[in-house]
Amino acid sequence: MLLLDRITRQGHSGPLAYGSRSVSVRHMFTLGTSFGIDGNIITSHLNFLRIFPQRPPGLIDVGLIKLKKGVNAKNFAQTLRANISNDVDVLTMQEWIKFENNYWKTSTEIGFIFAFGVGMGLIVGIVIACQILYTNITQYLPKYATLMAMGYKNSYFVWLILSQSLFLAVMGCILGLLIASGLYYVTKQATLLPVYMTVQRCLFFLILFMCCFSGVVATRKLREADPVDIF
Repeated sequence: MLLLDRITRQGHSGPLAYGSRSVSVRHMFTLGTSFGIDGNIITSHLNFLRIFPQRPPGLIDVGLIKLKKGVNAKNFAQTLRANISNDVDVLTMQEWIKFENNYWKTSTEIGFIFAFGVGMGLIVGIVIACQILYTNITQYLPKYATLMAMGYKNSYFVWLILSQSLFLAVMGCILGLLIASGLYYVTKQATLLPVYMTVQRCLFFLILFMCCFSGVVATRKLREADPVDIF
């Protein structure tokens, strides 16, 4: 991180001092930041041990193998797994990305906080949607009672409330998508973290479930209403 900070300030590559050793930067690459580190240095295993002499040789965490053009990465990884000890994981680039994503989602405090936030948002959304639909039913309860007295079945009212729930889900998803995209952009600009809105993160089916569940709960007031009592 210190090395990359010096390179960024200088604006060019060249010989630098890292601790008591002099290192030479050959190329620059753009990778971005993450939750754990601010920058990365790619070097050979020998230079790594020279820069960090306190690290035992067998304690290297990650190694990078550059394949020649035309070599199939998956086949090479399978061959390497069959000829290497079980205490070493061999991953392709896509497998490494998936491994890192799962690690931050399931094994860190940040992943727990995000999952907890989604759960709390779901609960709050159910309460708000249920309150909106419940208020709407209460406001038009005499009209609903008139339709019930005319012979309309409960299934008609359930479908009517679920239609309103679907409308809330669609409009809420569009509005939430716009707001979330703006917040993602602000977060990315402030922290330089590669966060952005995707279709998978939209969770429309979760929003649809939330509103439909709220609609089913809200219809209880209609099923319990008696036209005689209302009039």
